[in-house]
Amino acid sequence: MTPKDLLSDERHWSLEATLLAIRKLSPEGYVFWGMEALRDDLRGKVGEVGDLTLERIAAIRVAISSPDVLLEWPVFENVAQAFCWQKPLFGVLQTVIPEMAAVTLREVYRLRNAVPEQKGFPLQEVGDEVLRFIAAVFLENGFWYIPPVETCAVYLTKRGISPDEIRLVLPYFGALAGVQPHMDRFARENDAYRSPDALRTLLVAGKTKVPGDTPEAYAVQGLANFVDNLLLYERAAAASLTEMTKLI
Repeated sequence: MTPKDLLSDERHWSLEATLLAIRKLSPEGYVFWGMEALRDDLRGKVGEVGDLTLERIAAIRVAISSPDVLLEWPVFENVAQAFCWQKPLFGVLQTVIPEMAAVTLREVYRLRNAVPEQKGFPLQEVGDEVLRFIAAVFLENGFWYIPPVETCAVYLTKRGISPDEIRLVLPYFGALAGVQPHMDRFARENDAYRSPDALRTLLVAGKTKVPGDTPEAYAVQGLANFVDNLLLYERAAAASLTEMTKLI
């Protein structure tokens, strides 16, 4: 595999794997370079880089070096698109699903921790504007309760998910902790608030399906799918990072 192959659009590397390749190819302060300077530097080393890969590199740079990704919803939304292999379109509101929002939150913190220049910096809190945006995303997709980490841990254990994979999933729910109050407020404003008590009971019992066509049944199924998709993402990301480590 050539250096150019490391940054082609055909290889859907994880974000950490892409970051590892960029650090290898352009280690001299790449995080804080302008995008054109980085593009020219990479072009000289590997030739033309795939458009979507360049978008992901730009998003990685924003995630690492700019506070706006966790403060302004348009920035968050466009970073989410790039992180999930979609082309960001500034000025156009594109679809974001719960998995995209959760992955983006988790990856911002993970990428910052992977960069030596950022280690030791205090964790930045997510701003209300971004939390409200994420709350709207979850509500739009039928979610009305995001269990806290403690409830989620019980739910995952009852589902028979291994301790190692539970440790992979829980940080997503930790990152989403500030979303629930905004979901509740939106629901109350639209006379659609539902108490989480019944749903919490089902989750603590480890339910993944509930008979009938009810909001609880839809929410339980949605959460089960959400967790399964996060696990698929984590497995693929780990395999991608392992492969990239061997290649470079």
